[in-house]
Amino acid sequence: MDTSPQYRKMCERAKKIQLGHKLRDDDYVAYRRSDKYIRREAESMRDSDERRLKDPEEESFTEEEKQDIPKFREEGIKQWEQHFREYEGMDEPEVAINILADGEADDIKVWLPRIDQLQEMVWEKGKYDIINILCRFRSFIEDNLDYAVEFIMSWEKTWLAFVMLEKFKMKWDPRKEEWVDE
Repeated sequence: MDTSPQYRKMCERAKKIQLGHKLRDDDYVAYRRSDKYIRREAESMRDSDERRLKDPEEESFTEEEKQDIPKFREEGIKQWEQHFREYEGMDEPEVAINILADGEADDIKVWLPRIDQLQEMVWEKGKYDIINILCRFRSFIEDNLDYAVEFIMSWEKTWLAFVMLEKFKMKWDPRKEEWVDE
């Protein structure tokens, strides 16, 4: 199962797929902390650091750092927000039942479809059989070899790109990091 940051971003930006899916217990889900959560955590950390800076017993700050308290008040929140966005912005994927139980209410949940789930999206029972789908998938690979080789390095990314092109006529633009109309 691809859980790479690129696959997470591709899934998050595939809004038409995300909106059409109701999470189940066996789904893989990553969640991105909301801006509200990040701001709240950043303010909390900044306030904690500020208290520590003012504490004469605190030994982890140098005298120079203690002199920067007014500047820290303004810049501390920005530094902590940047930290939370970089290091805690998107947690490692887990099975949905864990996320739904433990996540914050305002977290942004991102479903990471498995290959079988992606295949089901293009398999219209009664209209196409599995051989037909595999032939269309092979044609997709052959017709889009340069596109595929440029950024797709997992089966999940390949199938997601196939589904987005087949169902929604969209391709992933790695420079914009967005799905764009073909």
